[in-house]
Amino acid sequence: MFHSIRLFVVAMAISLAACDASEEIRIGEKGVGPITIATPHDAEAIAALLPGWNVATTFVPRHGEDYRFIVAGRGQAIDMEFASAGPEATTVNGVSVFSPDIPDENGVAVGAVFSDVFSSSAEPRCRRLSDELSGNISCHATGLRHVFYEFSGTWRGSDISDPLSVAAADWKIVAIHWTHGAL
Repeated sequence: MFHSIRLFVVAMAISLAACDASEEIRIGEKGVGPITIATPHDAEAIAALLPGWNVATTFVPRHGEDYRFIVAGRGQAIDMEFASAGPEATTVNGVSVFSPDIPDENGVAVGAVFSDVFSSSAEPRCRRLSDELSGNISCHATGLRHVFYEFSGTWRGSDISDPLSVAAADWKIVAIHWTHGAL
């Protein structure tokens, strides 16, 4: 009897979160839509929170190990990728969003231009990416500790010392990342 009640409570919690997911998904401090650090890194659990989405598991080799990623999309394209903290981790630790239809809490979405996102005089906190993302830069989202933007484009400055507001002014966001750990 107790087991049945517990299963009912868990099912209700998932269905309530899923109702919110079908409305509008936003990227925020606690996660992406209904996906948070408490979400199991499991395709079935994520599919339950994203009704109507296509959800699948894929494996990607990184640093000599196969990492399990879960991907989701509303059509043929991959709109989101869900990562764990490592091969043995059991919960979602990060989400990469590739869809322009999923903004962050600031209203910024994939496709936004660097100079529009960071139009103030303060230089954003950015760093160059490496490995398979070499050539791109990541910048902290304004006011969001766990969200950063990945920009891609052609460097317009004369060298690395040029300010990003000049060198990357026309770069576009290719992904928005949420991670549980501090950036």
